[in-house]
Amino acid sequence: KTVAMLAAGGGHAGVLRALALRRGPSLFDLAAADGGTPAMSAAVHGEAAALRELAGVADLDAQDHDGWTALMFACCAGHPRAVAVLVAAGADPALCNAQGETAEALAHRNGYAECLHALRCLAKAPEPPSGMPGGANGGGPLGFRRGPGAPAA
Repeated sequence: KTVAMLAAGGGHAGVLRALALRRGPSLFDLAAADGGTPAMSAAVHGEAAALRELAGVADLDAQDHDGWTALMFACCAGHPRAVAVLVAAGADPALCNAQGETAEALAHRNGYAECLHALRCLAKAPEPPSGMPGGANGGGPLGFRRGPGAPAA
């Protein structure tokens, strides 16, 4: 595991901010041997504050070797606040893992009604305007931008 994964999984948003200032945003897309990322680590542990720090900086739709995304981990583990942060930040709920399951299917299978509610309500909400946190390339709280027109990580 990377230091960013450990910080994210432990909910250490301040450590993530410090890492971003010292190392830059590319640190947040480094994957572990199994393809896991800091966003996945934060999601499986329900660390919504850490996910807010990673929004706009990390690739929230990155998939591990089994095709799982941070949103799938949050749904499977039953963390509706993490689901809400990820969906609001633009995570794609339509992605499928290697077994063909979506985040919604995982939440449904495990009986997490609050995660299903977060997915369904927020997935239909309009995206914030460009330049706003969580908006099109607006960047997250760490102050970095990601996407078309953003500097390469």
